[in-house]
Amino acid sequence: MKSMTTQAAAVAATLLLSLTAAQAGDWSGNVSGMLGQKSLDDKDWPDADKQSSIGMLLDFKRTDWPVSIAIDLMGTGDENKHGADKDEAYTAEMNIGLRKIFTVDGTSLRPYVGGGFASIYAESKSTSGGTTTTYDDTASGGWVGAGAYYDLTPKFHLGLDARYSSAEVRLNGEDREAGGTNLAVSAGYHW
Repeated sequence: MKSMTTQAAAVAATLLLSLTAAQAGDWSGNVSGMLGQKSLDDKDWPDADKQSSIGMLLDFKRTDWPVSIAIDLMGTGDENKHGADKDEAYTAEMNIGLRKIFTVDGTSLRPYVGGGFASIYAESKSTSGGTTTTYDDTASGGWVGAGAYYDLTPKFHLGLDARYSSAEVRLNGEDREAGGTNLAVSAGYHW
């Protein structure tokens, strides 16, 4: 989890630098918060294959570049109680890559596609009889996605985001797919 904290700090620093650069007028970008649901493989994650997700989408580019750099963070989780016992499952992922944003003449819609590198942390935790057992691992893989921003004003937008990520982790001696399909709504700022 420490590496994900370091990665989140790097993303925050990148965001601050990109917002500072945006003041120069040579940069454009979007930063959005998102809420959704991640679907994982039900064979690998029984009783935890549907996880609530929260995250941040960031893309930025020089105004003369054809594509944006994308840095997206997402955390997901699910908890199941069985009397006094409890099973928990979590994932956290950082997706870095490229995003192509299109303009649709005469509308406020800006559809996009993207893809790149995924770093995914996964954790499985079981509490039984007062004893908690935790397994975790981090793996690298890839992601692809599509979505759209709908501009409410020149600076604020709502959006939809759909993505698929893939990375295999090893928890309790078993290989599990920690990526999956995430569908989310977003709201954010455009500069």
